[in-house]
Amino acid sequence: MVFTPLKGCKCTLCDLNIPTVKAISPFNPEADATTLKDAMKGFGCNNEEITKILGNRTANQRHDIEEAFKSLYGRDLIDELKSELGGNFERLVIALMHPWPQFCARVIKKACKGIGTDETGIVDILCTATNCEIKLIKEAYQEMDGDELEDDLKKELSGDFQNLIVAVCQAARHEDEPQNIERAKEDAQKLLEAGELVLGTDESVFTAVLVRNSYAQLKAVQAAYKEASEKSLEEAIETELSGYILYAAKTIRK
Repeated sequence: MVFTPLKGCKCTLCDLNIPTVKAISPFNPEADATTLKDAMKGFGCNNEEITKILGNRTANQRHDIEEAFKSLYGRDLIDELKSELGGNFERLVIALMHPWPQFCARVIKKACKGIGTDETGIVDILCTATNCEIKLIKEAYQEMDGDELEDDLKKELSGDFQNLIVAVCQAARHEDEPQNIERAKEDAQKLLEAGELVLGTDESVFTAVLVRNSYAQLKAVQAAYKEASEKSLEEAIETELSGYILYAAKTIRK
C-alpha cells in the first residue's frame, strides 16, 4: 500500500508531502528483504536489524520491500513479522508497514468489530485529524472492503456522541478561518443558552461550535465565554457533557 496524496489538496501532507523519514538512495528492496529474512532466522529475532531497515525507509520504500520479500520467499512480510515479534514492538513495526491513512482506517475498523466498540480509539483518531486527514482515512476505509466509514460509525455509535462523530467525519472545519471576535461572542452566548443558563443541555450546539470553527476561532470563543460567564469553556464542557461526547469535546478543545 502506497501513500497517495489527496488530489487538489493544498495541506502540508498532500501538497508539500514533507517527510520525517527521507528516502534513502541508492535503495535496494531485495537486499533489505534479505536482511529482514536473515534477522528472523533461527531462535529469536534480531530486533535491531529490523529497526535499522524499517525505521529508516519511507512508507513507499517499505511497500517495495514488502513486495520484494514476497517475490523472493513466497511469504507475506507482515505475517512473518507478526509471527516473530511480540508486544509493543510488534504493534509498532506492523503500524510502520501501513501508510498512515490505512493504519488509521484499520484501527477504526478494529474498534467497530466484535462485541462492544472502542469509542476512545475512534475519538483519538478522528477528533485529532485535519479535514484532509479525515478524507484520506475515509478513502482508505472504503478501499479495505467497500464499507463506508460513516455508515459503520452510525451502526456502532448512538445518541449525541454519534452526532458529533458523524459531524467530524464531514471534514468541514473552517481550518483557515481567522479569529472573528464578534462571532466568537455570538457562539459563546449560544453555548451559554444551550448549557448553564437552562435546565438540561442542547448538545447539538456544543457539537456545531466545536466541530465547525477553526482552532484559532475556538480560542476566541473560549475567551468570549470566560468574559460572559463565571466559568471557563472547559469547566462548562465538564459540567454540561458526559461520557464519550465529553471525551470527544475535550479532545477537540485540546
